[in-house]
Amino acid sequence: MAFNDKTFISRTAVEHELDISKFTIRNWIRDRGFPSPVPRSGRVPIFRTIDIINWLEDGGSNDG
Repeated sequence: MAFNDKTFISRTAVEHELDISKFTIRNWIRDRGFPSPVPRSGRVPIFRTIDIINWLEDGGSNDG
């Protein structure tokens, strides 16, 4: 998984690594506390890798 070797990861890379769409990321940010992208990170947002790892380890992607 590419998460461990970078400080930041693009939304496109998150989509690929988790096999999800940008719409799923948007919904997870709104509904499940998925980490928000770095402010003003541009047209393709970037995320702090450690925030995503922590969210996943805390079971953030699990339903309910």
